[in-house]
Amino acid sequence: MIVDQNQGIEFAERLRQIVQAYEIMGEEEDPATLLPESTFHEWACALAAWQAQTIPLYRSWWEQQGKIPDRIDSWHQIPPLPVQAFAVGEVTALPPNQRLRYFLSSGTTSGQRSRHFHSPESLNLYETVLWSPFQRHLLPPSAPPIQKAVSLTPPLEQVPESSLVHMIHTVLERMAVPAMFFGRKEDNGSWGLDCQGLASFLDQAVKEQSPVLLLGTAFAWVHFLDFLEREGRSFRLPWGSRLMETGGYKGRSRELTRSELFQRLSAKLGIPSRFLVGEYGMCELSSQAYDQIAGWPETSDRPENRIYRFPPWVRIRVLSPETGEDLPPGQPGLLALCDLANVWSVACLLTQDLVVGVDAFSFRFQGRSPTALPRGCSLFFMEEV
Repeated sequence: MIVDQNQGIEFAERLRQIVQAYEIMGEEEDPATLLPESTFHEWACALAAWQAQTIPLYRSWWEQQGKIPDRIDSWHQIPPLPVQAFAVGEVTALPPNQRLRYFLSSGTTSGQRSRHFHSPESLNLYETVLWSPFQRHLLPPSAPPIQKAVSLTPPLEQVPESSLVHMIHTVLERMAVPAMFFGRKEDNGSWGLDCQGLASFLDQAVKEQSPVLLLGTAFAWVHFLDFLEREGRSFRLPWGSRLMETGGYKGRSRELTRSELFQRLSAKLGIPSRFLVGEYGMCELSSQAYDQIAGWPETSDRPENRIYRFPPWVRIRVLSPETGEDLPPGQPGLLALCDLANVWSVACLLTQDLVVGVDAFSFRFQGRSPTALPRGCSLFFMEEV
């Protein structure tokens, strides 16, 4: 089948206009006003219909669910594709000669790794949509300007398949401040961390009294905290320094609750909890959610109760693991998303994460559910493998 790439480009250009408007909104303005529900519905349904037409695996999913793209009344009726599909097939509208890059999932909990293909055009859109939410939550005008930045991940040239590292590389370039990467890729493919080098960097930041931005995964932060504990060291970083925590542990370190992790980060780095920001993302998505605007007063005294919020071009649903039906706010279920920035893959996805829905954009994270699929889904993926 010949894919009409012009239609994908039209969707991308339309989204860029929303992103531009989002960039200039004030911190206290409601981003939801940029994309009313009726507009989101029209857009999401058109995008899903195009994707069902151009992606054979997704078209099979519609058929298996007994639905037809041009016979749905709401974007809520679009069957969300489980993210496991990215590990068993080609979930892309891009022809093979345009699949110049792909992002891989971490793959530490199973042998199969998801692949999210990208062309120069889709990668450019990914970089466009990630900047505004990051800037809004980590670099708000109300917070002191950042002078230096550091990532606990390897640099991009070592792990070009990581969507997280590509994101961090992109935002650090946009920030145009001195930045360093203290992670490294080991011979076995795992990520290591230069704890001594990072500690020296923080010592210098304290001496210079320059606010710094620290970016890292939960397992990397635990690794560094354990190093500081062994060394009997701690820091009092300059006021306005902030930290982004993302990802889980995935067997790479011992696990801490979010409360324990944030408490130890504050104690060892001297960063108030309201300058610790959680990020939610995955290789199958193009957009990210954040649980706090850096420096704003806490809305909850317990980090696990914080609310993750997506930008206005993403909507969420919470589905019952047993039936696949929508659950009302306050009831835990599987997180489903419609990310309009996923132009050349699939916008409507079902994750393996248990959440409690708050509204159409927001949720409280409860934990991972690696085996949870509504009835019927598992058989579909067995047939596709």
